[in-house]
Formats: sequence, C-alpha cells, structure tokens
Amino acid sequence: MTRRQGEPRLELRHLRSFVAVGEELHFSRAARRLHIEQPALSQQIRQLERELGTSLFDRTTRRVELTTPGRVLLERARRVLAAVERGVSDTRRAARGELGWLVIGFVDSAAYSLLPPILRELRRAVPDLSLELRELSTEAQLTGLLDDIDVGIVRDVDAFDGLQVTPVLTEPLVAAVPAAHALAARSTLALSELAAEPFVSFPREHVPHIHDRLVEICRAVGGFPMRTTHQALQYPTILGLVAADYGVALVPASLRTFQHAGMAFVELSDAGAESRLAVARRAGNDAPATTTFIDVTRAAVAAMAS
Repeated sequence: MTRRQGEPRLELRHLRSFVAVGEELHFSRAARRLHIEQPALSQQIRQLERELGTSLFDRTTRRVELTTPGRVLLERARRVLAAVERGVSDTRRAARGELGWLVIGFVDSAAYSLLPPILRELRRAVPDLSLELRELSTEAQLTGLLDDIDVGIVRDVDAFDGLQVTPVLTEPLVAAVPAAHALAARSTLALSELAAEPFVSFPREHVPHIHDRLVEICRAVGGFPMRTTHQALQYPTILGLVAADYGVALVPASLRTFQHAGMAFVELSDAGAESRLAVARRAGNDAPATTTFIDVTRAAVAAMAS
C-alpha cells in the first residue's frame, strides 16, 4: 500500500521504544530495558516526534513527563503492540495446527468407538481449534473430501483417486442376531453357520464399499453368498431390523455398545472377518490442522490398544 503524502510513517520499533520511555519515564532505564544505547533510543523518539509533528515528552534535566499527545499515543501504542503480539502468536499456533477451522467427516459407526477419544484428545491438545463435525456415509465423504471436507473417517476404503487414505484401526466383525434365534445364546460361532440366514445389510447403490466388503467376507471366509433380504443405510437401523427379527447382520464389534432389546451379539471365530477404519484427506493436503488430526487419531488408536 502506498503511503499518502503527509501521512506519518510509524514503525513498530519506534512504538516499542516510545512505550518503554513512556512507562519508565527515564531514557537510561528504557534503553537498558530495550538493550540499546541511549543515544540511539533518543534518536528514535525524535524521529517519531518528527513523523507525528508533535512533542511526546516534556524533558528537563531532572525528569521526563508525557505530554497530552504522548499520553494518548501511549494508550494506543500499547494496544497496537499487544495486537501485533497476538497476531504473531496466533500465526505460529495456526502453523502448528493449534488454531483454525477443521471440517471432519465420519461414518456413524466411528461415533461408537474411534471418534470420542479423538475428540477428547483434540480438546486437550488443541482447545482453540474449531471443529465442524459431519456424520456422513463413506461415499458421501469421498465426494466431500474433494470439496469442502478437510479430513474424514471412512470405513473399508483402501484407496480412492485424488485422496490419501491412511488405515488406522482394524476391528473384528460380530454377528447381530435376534434374541430368539438359536445362535443367540452362543458365545462364538463360525461365519459359515450363517449361510442359510437372511441378512440385513446396506444397499449397494448407496453404500458400495461396505456392501462389497461384507459380500466378499461371506464368500471368502464363510464360503457362501450373502442373501440380503432387507436393507438400511445406517447401522442403528440395521440393528433395529435385526431386533425385529428381519434377519441377521455383520457389524463392527464396536457397535456392541448399541444395545437393542430383542437382539444379541455373537463373536465370530473366523480370522479375516474384520472391518477397517481409515483417515482420508485430499492428496497433498498437509495443512497443519489436518496433520494434527491424523497425529491425534494415531495416538487415540494406540491408547485404545494399550
């Protein structure tokens, strides 16, 4: 910005020098406080007075006093310097990912396991980082991450064009069965024992990643094609249909905290019957707040495992 003719040219060093003299009312003490020589300090004050076109101090051989314009400037200069210091501090904090705004997407099932410890740690580590949380399907997040979502917690995604996907948590699947079902009283079962059962699952046209993962697990681990008779878009609805005796379902083990009357969870004895949560972000998105979120997520997962 071009300085208009006649407009004073104020420098921060001049303001700092002026505030030191204004508070000490003694040039020698102010010079020691600023770690500069007294003649240099006196020169800066004279330069500032010339720029402003007024005297800021009444000087005698015995004392230094602020003039009326000097008292006004002292109040304003303190505010300016404090604002500059806050700005510098906030800029550095933003560069460390401690300040700013972060839009987080997450699948509903993460709200029962991974998300709470992440949010607790974020609040502890970076309390001034503002968060916007969006509960979205994996597919909706994959689209949003290419637009206005900074980071997402997605399920059963290994890679996606334009995104960097970092696996963070693998959890076993469990069978959700109606309470009256013959398998409900079991502590464990083999996936193959569900081969003849009707399944409640996700519609592929809306949730292809999780749907295809469950179909593949039934085929590769259980040795049977999954027969889906009822569909729902979210796990709570799926579990409600199971409790209403519409079929069985495979769900992440973390959903065992979601209790339904009329339903039971049974562990699977099969290796490979598992689901994966990952953190996704735009490729090349190394913004400090995003990096902080990933670091906090890794720490939360490590704490959960210990």
